[in-house]
Amino acid sequence: MELSGFKVFHKWTPQEYLDFLKENGFEITVRKIFDGTLKLTYAGAVRERG
Repeated sequence: MELSGFKVFHKWTPQEYLDFLKENGFEITVRKIFDGTLKLTYAGAVRERG
């Protein structure tokens, strides 16, 4: 991806990304991990009220 001009600022595993969202006040409502040459993680999340 970087060779095509897409700048990557964080390289996380899917679980690290989901943990990051949780640690920053989001509740994960939907998650999907797409395997392949490039592993993609989709997360639907809502901000936790508090």
